[in-house]
Amino acid sequence: MLADQPTNKIERGFTLIELMVSLSIFAILSILAYGALKSVLDTRTQVNQHMDNLTRVQKTFSIMQRDLMQLSARSIRDGFGDPQPPLQVDNGEPDFLHFSRNGWRNPAGHNRSHLQRIDYRLEDGQLTRQSWRVLDRAQDSVPVVTFLIDRIQQITVRLLDQQDRWQNEWTVSPDEKMPKPLPKAIEITLDIEEMGQIRRVFPLVYFPLPWLPLP
Repeated sequence: MLADQPTNKIERGFTLIELMVSLSIFAILSILAYGALKSVLDTRTQVNQHMDNLTRVQKTFSIMQRDLMQLSARSIRDGFGDPQPPLQVDNGEPDFLHFSRNGWRNPAGHNRSHLQRIDYRLEDGQLTRQSWRVLDRAQDSVPVVTFLIDRIQQITVRLLDQQDRWQNEWTVSPDEKMPKPLPKAIEITLDIEEMGQIRRVFPLVYFPLPWLPLP
């Protein structure tokens, strides 16, 4: 019977230094992978937020276009009985845009006018649309307020008059016998945080009513 032969093969495991080096490399790769994943997730979040902002801007401009395309030459009386013109623009004021519009749908057949008074208001960075159920208001008339978009730094309105000149203000006396014609177009510029300035021009096709001084 042969005696067991000695073997030259030496079985050995990782040394502590090798193990620490391996763990260090794994930690570095994990940090790099996490950084890349976080960058992808942050980019996706920013893209989604930007798309949401664009959707809200488009919705806001769509509502404005729907209103302004129905612009009417109808003057009104406010809650104090004072006459107000069909269209008034006050850049820099919270209530910066006031006008009368036609085409107020009435599918339920309520006993009301198809005309409507609209105000656009900017306060604390929030743009809202205000509408009244009656044209000539009483002191207790309450508007219907619709929130449109926030994070607005500034809104600028310009108007293209009948001589193709841009005007920064627009006010008309409601009891003029020969009234100032309504503009041909309205330009609205929104200055939005992280988006900058977005400009939109609305050509106007308004409904001229017989212009009569208010009683």
